[in-house]
Amino acid sequence: MKHLLLTLLLAIASITTTQAAATITADEFQGFEAGNDGDTMTDALLASGKVGSGTWLTVEDPEAFDDGPTPNITIEADAAFPLYTPVVVGATTISTAGTRGMRVVTPPSGENSIAINFSSPTNPDSIAFNFRWNGSGVNSSPRDIVAMWSGNAANSGLGGGFQRIQLYDATGGANPTWRAHYQPNFTQTSAGTEFIRGRWYWVTAQHVDNSQLYRVSFYDTTTGYTLTGTESGTIGTDIDIGGMMHLQFGAIKYNADASQTYDFDNIVINTTAGTFPLGPGDGGVAASSPARVTFGKGQFTWGKGALRP
Repeated sequence: MKHLLLTLLLAIASITTTQAAATITADEFQGFEAGNDGDTMTDALLASGKVGSGTWLTVEDPEAFDDGPTPNITIEADAAFPLYTPVVVGATTISTAGTRGMRVVTPPSGENSIAINFSSPTNPDSIAFNFRWNGSGVNSSPRDIVAMWSGNAANSGLGGGFQRIQLYDATGGANPTWRAHYQPNFTQTSAGTEFIRGRWYWVTAQHVDNSQLYRVSFYDTTTGYTLTGTESGTIGTDIDIGGMMHLQFGAIKYNADASQTYDFDNIVINTTAGTFPLGPGDGGVAASSPARVTFGKGQFTWGKGALRP
């Protein structure tokens, strides 16, 4: 028995099993690394902070698609969050921690956003980003923080197609919730996925065609990117979707109330494959499996280096 055990140990002594390469493949990346702490967002800062061929712009009125100044969006060091795994855009690999992020403030009125347009859209498309919501609850109304449109004009020219990431505020000490917001008839998922204020999450969504399942997943960065929950719903069969042509990040409140802040960093966009989820499970840290298993002479590793002789 001892001889058999020794034979097995020697046989696996040189075997190393690792997870797939820990990278995220993307077509566009926005890291907000241009400018200085407190600078108001501009088209020039967005252009300097991007990797990819897309054109980013500031949007003064997100609902009317009016480009213009965004006094409620700034570059902030306090809104930065490190990438958990490198992002590859073409021949460029982004792997630095970063020192800046984007902060969106929602005053009683005058919401702003940033956006990127796509001239030749296809489906599916996927996005991912780090997000944190700050402050106490002020009401129980929704806020749209991401809008993926199937058109590049005002609402009348969009063919009725949008898919959004929405959150609901909560009062009385309750936790806010994530929702999926889509069509037909401005459908919203009902129960929602609870999350914690002031905590960073990795959020990923997939823009799909009509009759397909729209999904948004949320991962907790404080617990090894474990899955917090997924919100989903089927797009209507009669909705003219097409590919994603206009993508916005910001915050649109449905009811005026006290000011709140929303932090974004590390926006990743994949329009080639539309991989979902984009990030955890996509060659990065898999939320449901060990990161690495290594057998060697005098070495044993399980997970993230948690156990060693």
